[in-house]
Amino acid sequence: MQMYEITRGPIFIVGCGRSGTTLLQRMLDAHPEIAIAPETEFILRFWLYRDRYGDLGRDENYCQLIADIVAMPEFSEMRLDGGSFCQDAWHLDRGYAALFGLLLKHFAQVRHVDIVGEKTPRHVRYMNILERFFPAARFIHIVRDPRAVVESRRRVPWSTGSVSGDANMWRLDIRLSRRNAPLDASSLYTLHYERLVQAPEESLREICRFLGVEFDSAMLGYYRHEPVSINLEREPWKLGVTQPVTQTTLERWRSALTPSQIAEIEAVVWPEMGRFGYQVQTPWWQLLPRIVLRMFPRFRRRIVRWAVVFARMLRLIPPESDRRAFLFELLPDSSVCAEIGVLMGDFSEQILRAASPQELHLIDTWKYEPFEVCERFLSDERIGVIQHGMDRCYTSVCSRFESDILLGRVTVHRNCSGEALTRFPDAYFDWVYIDKDHRYASVKQDLDLAFQKTKPGGYVICGDHIKWGWWLNDVTKAVNEFVKEESAELVLVRNDQFVVRKRQLESRG
Repeated sequence: MQMYEITRGPIFIVGCGRSGTTLLQRMLDAHPEIAIAPETEFILRFWLYRDRYGDLGRDENYCQLIADIVAMPEFSEMRLDGGSFCQDAWHLDRGYAALFGLLLKHFAQVRHVDIVGEKTPRHVRYMNILERFFPAARFIHIVRDPRAVVESRRRVPWSTGSVSGDANMWRLDIRLSRRNAPLDASSLYTLHYERLVQAPEESLREICRFLGVEFDSAMLGYYRHEPVSINLEREPWKLGVTQPVTQTTLERWRSALTPSQIAEIEAVVWPEMGRFGYQVQTPWWQLLPRIVLRMFPRFRRRIVRWAVVFARMLRLIPPESDRRAFLFELLPDSSVCAEIGVLMGDFSEQILRAASPQELHLIDTWKYEPFEVCERFLSDERIGVIQHGMDRCYTSVCSRFESDILLGRVTVHRNCSGEALTRFPDAYFDWVYIDKDHRYASVKQDLDLAFQKTKPGGYVICGDHIKWGWWLNDVTKAVNEFVKEESAELVLVRNDQFVVRKRQLESRG
């Protein structure tokens, strides 16, 4: 197939979700010489999982990667031909950059343009990687007032569920955009959403100068064109970009958020707000206590940690790490594993340090679900306070393992174990550790599904350190019933840890 020649490096629109990336995509895509592809999330979907795909020099691995690219919904939304893409892929120097480039080239050919781009907001964290892929790439980082971002994120399904959690996502995106910025500073253009909305023509003219193209008035009439790069059925929250630009959303956060919520957001993001000219609204005498309270848990954890260390030195309490340390003598290094029930991630850190896994999947809902016996004693307000603490645990885990997440070594799944595990193929994990809900039905369900997803010869471990409550001995009961299965073998019980091995399949001649 003769490819349409791309004469310039690709354009990448990046920024925190709900910052106006889709609006800018629509405007640039309306330019007759430019085509902006939808959110492929190429780095997050494929490059971060390069260890799972393995050596692309092996045909089966490379074929799987190509098949996964063609299978993503955005591929068909870009109106690409899977057969042509697969055929051309086999003539490339095998690699992620080459495949991403091929994807953009095919999109350019479909749209008959020589300037192509892509919009994935979360690529704001990986601009350095994209620059290595495409040295001539240009990046447009769109930034929006974090209070408006948080207010907008409350209406989308991928919100963290709390204003502080959503604010922390904005903070992380901004911080990582600086840490992982392209080496060539001239390839990065920072645009304020507010300016784009208040002065669209002037902003677009500046962007066109940055991209080296002539301004076209069709960019201002983007809403008159079919949104070919957006699936409104799949992403109904993007319906607003089918309408002309409006300034009504700029200050909506002032009325939609309470003063307490605004203060909560500003306590999270205030160091980054000033960098982009956003002013803190909350008086400092009200904001400072919130900032201190956010910092206090870090110091409190350090104090508690040192107190525990001191107590263990005096042998007042048994060493916590020793209680499960024996597991790492049994479990293989460089393994693919999962931990169900993460909370603060303390054991997750021990796994990374002691087992050096190739992949560690952290699975937890971080959702408070009161037991029936407790519900009558807890008000909705109290449950909300507890859930807020769970949200903080989740954001803490994401921050704690940030570098390993970026390397693709750790993946955090905020979902129930049943839904999270079903997304993996059978016999995928070398071992799975379960320490979640200690009631019989939940343990039995997790055992059944985790065992299915574990390789023959692999392990499923259940922790049972909870020795109080009406579910006393439920884990023991669930494990004892489970090991009656022919393929399950209880190989070790020590320190309240039940180690079950999946028997190797016997060959039949």
